[in-house]
Amino acid sequence: MEINICLKKYSGSYYEDMFGLSNTKTIDSFGCASKFLSEFALSADEYQYECVPKMQKVFCSVEVDEFDICTSPVSMLFQPDFKTTLQISSPMFTEETYHLIQKICHACSDRYFYIVEDSLEDTMFQLKIPVTTSWEQLKSGSFISAVLFNMPYNKYRIFGDSCSWGKWCDYENSWADYEIFGSILDIPEIRNYNQKMALSVEDYLYIQNTIGFPKNIQIARLE
Repeated sequence: MEINICLKKYSGSYYEDMFGLSNTKTIDSFGCASKFLSEFALSADEYQYECVPKMQKVFCSVEVDEFDICTSPVSMLFQPDFKTTLQISSPMFTEETYHLIQKICHACSDRYFYIVEDSLEDTMFQLKIPVTTSWEQLKSGSFISAVLFNMPYNKYRIFGDSCSWGKWCDYENSWADYEIFGSILDIPEIRNYNQKMALSVEDYLYIQNTIGFPKNIQIARLE
């Protein structure tokens, strides 16, 4: 990814106002953002020859605007042997859900997981995160961390280097912020994650009555 272009864009006043970040242009905050990307951003070659082949084992090749949660089958997103579950999810990670993903990574023998923004912009995020990365490190990127984990309108594909699980996160739709978690393994850590993320009966009924659920989507929820 284009680190310098990304830093320039997201240190602008528009994003400063959006996230209430009053110090995005200070030396310290810019340094933290730069350090974050230098540690985790993929080069063009790394993305093309390392990341993309793994991503294609988890996700189908769907263009940015092809998938619509209200009209498209989930089978468009994941490879056929992946079992999928729809979850209401915003933001991409909380501290708790990040630790749950780390447990899944350890159970699947992942050394890294990838975060790929589904975008055609030259500032799209293409990141490779070691599984040992702490929550504090993940949030240490100043305005870059703020944009990455809290930006509305964005879509992401997240997956481990074992290619045995992945999640699609969509924060740009008229229905609701959601993720679709897919896996080819049946392990306790994945079952626990889906159970933890499942809607309560109260939330399920509220969404069903006020927003409605897309057709042909299986909702995991607590009984």
